[in-house]
Amino acid sequence: NKTQGGLSGFISVQGFLRSIRDIGYKSVGRSLNELIDNSIQAGCSKVECDLVEYKNNVVEIRLVDDGHGMVEKMLPVAIRWGATHRHGSKVGFGRYGFGLPSACMSLGTKYSVYSKTKNGDWNKITFDVTEIALGEENIDFDKIEIGPENLGKLPANLVKYQDLESGTIIQIENLDKLRPKKKGSLKDHLLREIGLTYYDYFPQRKIKVDGTLVSGIDPLFVTPGLRGFKEEETNDLTVDTNHYVEQLIPINFKDIEKNIQIRFVKFPAGFASKPDKGDPDKESLRWKIMKENQGIIFKRLGRRMDMVKDFDYTLMNYDRYWMCEIDFPAELDDLFEVTTSKQQVIPSQKIWDTIKDKTSPMIWEMFRKARN
Repeated sequence: NKTQGGLSGFISVQGFLRSIRDIGYKSVGRSLNELIDNSIQAGCSKVECDLVEYKNNVVEIRLVDDGHGMVEKMLPVAIRWGATHRHGSKVGFGRYGFGLPSACMSLGTKYSVYSKTKNGDWNKITFDVTEIALGEENIDFDKIEIGPENLGKLPANLVKYQDLESGTIIQIENLDKLRPKKKGSLKDHLLREIGLTYYDYFPQRKIKVDGTLVSGIDPLFVTPGLRGFKEEETNDLTVDTNHYVEQLIPINFKDIEKNIQIRFVKFPAGFASKPDKGDPDKESLRWKIMKENQGIIFKRLGRRMDMVKDFDYTLMNYDRYWMCEIDFPAELDDLFEVTTSKQQVIPSQKIWDTIKDKTSPMIWEMFRKARN
């Protein structure tokens, strides 16, 4: 039921839609990662994130994949909060069915989903809360959701994607919450954010941002071939293998035993430089990564989820010269309290205690030695 009357006994539709737009994505990249998750689960081999510019500002974002696509009747399900067959799934990324609508609404007031399956036509559905965002009171709730409709072919502005055998296009417009707005800055941010989040998924899947292929970024900079492994401005320094530790730690939970993977590295002096202190845009890639990820990075199924600063160790500015990453399987979700928007991981005390007891050398001691 699309009308307010069908939901008014439980929630205020206007209040819900206004508040869901502030669900708490930490950046544009983090919100678009939700859409990329869906593309990967749809079996895509490539994803394109195109930025449409007008008068030096990005006014539209299109995320396009070549996954298996959706038939017309699936489009209303795709844009509904909580309408997923993967609820509580311990297999893939999606668990709650919030990703697509929440991510789109966190950036703009209107989005459209175009999709087609193999040998099928293009179909479209649109969700538009522009009037609600503007504070209008007399809202026709039947006009918020438009479609689904069978198009046969894509409109002229999307015709370059017409020849996809199957796939999905998400077009986000009225980008009132987009930061940064400048195309160059946004593209740089997305190349870095997506490269960090999915570096374990390359090269099997190719992701482009405005025509540029995303290169994976290992935040520990120990993977040859990935972006930042070598940098000319740092005199070609690389990590000393004697200062890199990788451990598998078994966790027993609900009669099953699963491993979490812990990686730790201590960077050498001069590993990252900041060439121009007065111009943050000229910081080296390594410096940006080390500064933005000071803490413990947590990954789920090889996909970066969060960076945790609050644990049994007090961080100082110079702790950015070590990096730690912990990857956990979906079967241990209950011990990590992954939030609905996949923006936060809250490790249980059992996890911290196990890490403290079973890491060898002990992880906190590695941190202290690195600091010294």
